[in-house]
Amino acid sequence: MLPVYKIARYDLPNADFVPPLLSWTKKNPSLHIQPEIGTSVMVTPSGAYSDIHADSTTIGRAVCIERCTKIWLVWPPTKRNLQLWADNKGLGVAIQIYGNKLEGGFVIQTSGNRSQANALTIPAGTLHCVFTIFGGFLTGSNYSTAEDIPLAVEMLRMQVIRGQYEDQIEKDCSWLTKTIERVIQAQPIHAPRALSLVAQLLQHIENHGRSQHREWGKFIKSAASLFKEYRRGLNFRKVCSCNDIVPEKIDLMIYHFRNIDHYI
Repeated sequence: MLPVYKIARYDLPNADFVPPLLSWTKKNPSLHIQPEIGTSVMVTPSGAYSDIHADSTTIGRAVCIERCTKIWLVWPPTKRNLQLWADNKGLGVAIQIYGNKLEGGFVIQTSGNRSQANALTIPAGTLHCVFTIFGGFLTGSNYSTAEDIPLAVEMLRMQVIRGQYEDQIEKDCSWLTKTIERVIQAQPIHAPRALSLVAQLLQHIENHGRSQHREWGKFIKSAASLFKEYRRGLNFRKVCSCNDIVPEKIDLMIYHFRNIDHYI
């Protein structure tokens, strides 16, 4: 069991124990697809610290090795928390600026001691920062599922208004397009809803004049290939789940998904 401490601001009440998987929302196993996984190994010295951030389009799983011990501050992706995250990106040390305004936070300790807790799974969109108490190796993996697509799109939408280039946006866009590509291949029944969300995001990008920005321009090109791939996989009549025929031209295709709700 993970040692978990619920926090209000920076106070640390008595410890409580909860299961190791932090589920901020109820998950539907039927929406889980064979994920594409990114793995990593990181070594950090004692005293290292990473500021508040979110792996917006992925679920993260981290495992401490040997003596490595870390303290994790985590907050669920509530509307309030995500707005604070989006409004203050790039403005300085996040934990000083809005750390005491976040809601629903927990403090979690992980270590390489297998008799305690050495693994942590962080749901997509979870805000977190990490303090390394004892240095060492941390192995991790990230993956995406179909059910996390709406949150991933929303977090990208919140970043469109920002004018400056951010490398993380490119990474998040790449994860999103790869996830939807796998959904189209493995679970096509869920693809129309995902494409509808992407079409709305594309309109949001255009409305804010970001189409020519590097990171969003790449995403627009990748998104176009998703719509084409979905249409290729339809029957010969090219009938969508909404019972309309999916147009062949990409602009009409995007218009179709943007203006007709495609719910499962």
